Amino acid sequence: MKTEIIIVGAGHGGLVAATKLARSGFQVVVFEKSERNKLSWNWKDCLDLEVFERINLSRPKPFEYETPANFRFFSPNEKNYIDTDVPPEEREKSMERRLLMEKLLMHALDAGVDFYFNREVSGPLLEGNKICGIKVGEEHHYADLIIDSAGFNSPIRPNLPSEYEITSNLADGDYIYAYRGYFNKKQNKRFWDIIIGYKNKRGISWLNTSSKDEADILIGSVHPFEEGEIEALVHDLRIKYPVVGTELLRGGQVELIPIRRSLEKFVGDNYAAVGDVACMTNPINGSGITRSMIAGDILAHNVIKARKNAHNTYTTSILWPYQVEYFREIGAKQGYIEVMKNFLISIDDFSKIDFLFKNKLLAPNDIITNLMGKELNLGVGEMLWRGFRGMKRGDILIELAHTINTADKVKKHYLNIPHYYDRHKFLKWKKQLERYVVKN
Repeated sequence: MKTEIIIVGAGHGGLVAATKLARSGFQVVVFEKSERNKLSWNWKDCLDLEVFERINLSRPKPFEYETPANFRFFSPNEKNYIDTDVPPEEREKSMERRLLMEKLLMHALDAGVDFYFNREVSGPLLEGNKICGIKVGEEHHYADLIIDSAGFNSPIRPNLPSEYEITSNLADGDYIYAYRGYFNKKQNKRFWDIIIGYKNKRGISWLNTSSKDEADILIGSVHPFEEGEIEALVHDLRIKYPVVGTELLRGGQVELIPIRRSLEKFVGDNYAAVGDVACMTNPINGSGITRSMIAGDILAHNVIKARKNAHNTYTTSILWPYQVEYFREIGAKQGYIEVMKNFLISIDDFSKIDFLFKNKLLAPNDIITNLMGKELNLGVGEMLWRGFRGMKRGDILIELAHTINTADKVKKHYLNIPHYYDRHKFLKWKKQLERYVVKN
């Protein structure tokens, strides 16, 4: 069997790309390992509703989403915190992942996309050093273009030929082990507390009681959990927050979520990645739905443009504009956020973070700015005032200033990605990026 485009995995970005491509006349087939009614995890996540206009899909109705509470960020000792105050209309909305997937799925079906559920892809088919299709059991399926939307544990990306120069395995600290469980609420309270380094775990954890009937617990760690550790941490949270009941309503599993900048390269001959497989998430909290949907739209736009320009093959050079456009719209911000994230969760001494919070060397606007990937533009007066408050720990101030400076350099470097693909120029660009972001 051969088709024009095969999409591996019914991820958010893959479905957006599939729909747009099918509406433009491409033959698109999606292979998904799960059942139709079990796509994605059974929990809620945040997204920007404006993305629906971008992909020409009607916005969800008000009863299909909720506005979460503002964040309150706690330092590791849980004594110091930073409140955020984002107006409700400016906050992302929380929506059931499976409800969103059903909407995207119906949109794709209406466009003429073909789906094969319960069909697990085992790896790529290769001709020489190029991908030409996929393996599904004993079956071989060929295509002109393979779009990898199979998530963190993709069977395609790690098995591409080395000539593709696409990162195959992520390093420690590039992803978290994320436990997510929804428990019954015992009190009618509404808040969202996020703790950095909870119980000395490198990562972030939270309790979100924004929903009417559920207490959403996330415990994230860059290291695997030991036996019984999750139960102990949940118990500790329950003691600290009496609002959390003992009945697990759903979830309760551990998933791997990327928390790094997007891959330096996620296109190659006949191949393009979208979503978690390309690390298109917010490095602070792992949120990636909006980013993946935008990436799917950008990818489809560039594939359609290539065909209009009479390009009949999908070389790295032809697909490169997708990567450049994603970096300029989103990827550069991810790079900025990752540097700040590394600063917060990689500090050897958690007391340094406690000091930053206690002495207000980090402000609410800093947190919001980080989540949005914008630069921290501090005036001279503000810098002097923070310097005065942090005089006791000048080493931390120096480290924070260096981190902000590095984050700004990383963002600018992403924006300077070579506009046209040239292997030598790309490798030079990548090497410089690694000097900024890789800790020795």
